[in-house]
Amino acid sequence: MTRINLAEFPRQAWVVIAFLTFVSTLIGYGVFTWLNTKVSNTLANTYNYVSPAIALGLAALLLKEPLTWTNSGICGSGTRWRSADG
Repeated sequence: MTRINLAEFPRQAWVVIAFLTFVSTLIGYGVFTWLNTKVSNTLANTYNYVSPAIALGLAALLLKEPLTWTNSGICGSGTRWRSADG
């Protein structure tokens, strides 16, 4: 079994992990919680359906990721699955 040495991770990897932890999670959920107090829960939760599509679009625009039917279909199937539950 290969042992992972965290000290060997590049500085940029730690910066990305910190960004995802603090910006995406803490600020994102903080804003979402605040929004739930200002508007209806239904309106506030629309981000659950829009977020995957926005992520795909940003990945295509900023990271030059290919936008294919496969990754779009995966995004859409999650939205349809959530809609069926609610």
